[in-house]
Amino acid sequence: MKTTFISTYAIGEAVRSHIMRSQSRLADAQQELSTGVHADVGVKIGGQYASLTYLRQQHEEMITLDRSNSVLSTKLGVTQDALESMVTGAQDFVAEVLGAQGTGSQAVIQKQAGSRITALNDLVNSSFDGAYLFSGTNSGQAPMNDFFSDPPSAARTAVETAFITEFGFPPDDPAVESISDTAMTTFLEGAFSDLFDDPAWGTNWSNASDNIASVRISNTEKVEAGVSANEDAFRLLTSVYVAASELGTALQNSTTFDALTTWISERTGSAVKEVSVVQARVGTVEQRIGDAIDRSEIQRDVLKIRIDEIQGVDPFEATARVTSLLTQIETSYAVTARIQQLSILNYL
Repeated sequence: MKTTFISTYAIGEAVRSHIMRSQSRLADAQQELSTGVHADVGVKIGGQYASLTYLRQQHEEMITLDRSNSVLSTKLGVTQDALESMVTGAQDFVAEVLGAQGTGSQAVIQKQAGSRITALNDLVNSSFDGAYLFSGTNSGQAPMNDFFSDPPSAARTAVETAFITEFGFPPDDPAVESISDTAMTTFLEGAFSDLFDDPAWGTNWSNASDNIASVRISNTEKVEAGVSANEDAFRLLTSVYVAASELGTALQNSTTFDALTTWISERTGSAVKEVSVVQARVGTVEQRIGDAIDRSEIQRDVLKIRIDEIQGVDPFEATARVTSLLTQIETSYAVTARIQQLSILNYL
């Protein structure tokens, strides 16, 4: 005769083991219900896992690229603000110079021009996120040297030397009054203008690189996102302010000052035009970046839909599983409670 041994311990262990398995499955089901993704994607989708990994990688790369494009767009916006300030400053200065004709306020113009040099220097040396905006690929170094540095900058020394060579006396000498309008115009269009051309510009004024960094804004598109202080726009603007500040403006006779004013007005017009060209170029890059961000958003949405199709769970099915498992666990706890009440006397 076969003897059967009944053990409350064995029954309890079996129930407890069932509860632990149910709790583990419940945790997975609750996670899936919360995240909308299979708890163990690899097990669920099998051979599609390689495709899912690729899609996820593409999605993350697009997110990273979008962040980079957003930063780049902000940087170009700061660049545009600086350029617009340069245009406004130049136009205001021309108005001041023209308004000073015949008023005897040439000394005021000379002083204001000095302030304009400093303001332009600050704008050209603008930086964003630790990089100088107008340095080209040499973004770690300020593009413009301080004109009013102590000891005197190479640029300021070169201007004074050119003036003395041309006229035989320094810009602060009373003899400046004897300079004719024709002589001043010849100097402005000759030796003075040469100071803002190469190689003098790169030697005395600028530390910028002519090269502009090429930046990837999509998987198939790159743009040159930057500006170099070596552009004609900055040379022209600098020459306008330096001419008014450093060529003895306060001491010039009225005819010579008129000649200087005419030169400044024409030169500023050319400068503003060149700045506008730079603004348009930067604006084109901004538009391309904006278009790339828009396209990327659409592509990311498509990828996200495909990823969700592969790794996603049916929320209704997940809810049903959670409810079922909770019921099973509650039932198991009830059985456990009944087992704990059992006595050997029940089996005699």
